[in-house]
Amino acid sequence: MNLARLTDPELLRHAHNSADNLTTDLETELQARLVAQTEELDDYHGLQDMLEAQEVEEEDLRALCIVLVKFNATTPGTLREKLERADKFYEIASEAGDIFARLSSLTAQTV
Repeated sequence: MNLARLTDPELLRHAHNSADNLTTDLETELQARLVAQTEELDDYHGLQDMLEAQEVEEEDLRALCIVLVKFNATTPGTLREKLERADKFYEIASEAGDIFARLSSLTAQTV
């Protein structure tokens, strides 16, 4: 069997199945660390798949992260709070702008 051609999960299964009383502590520890790294990589691939489905480019994601840190919005809750607050201010400003536009129009008609 050519071990170099096995995928990480296949190699881990092979290592687990071939473990016996001659397996060293080093081999056991290396196997445990490879399991942990493989699980982390699986999480990364899940995130990568989600970003690709949303058509987010890597450079855009980096820029977005920089902006989030700059505006201290590094958690989803903080970001949501800031966006909701910005929406409220925008709505207030839009309403105020409408009032001033109506007043200006009314003033122009009566003069």
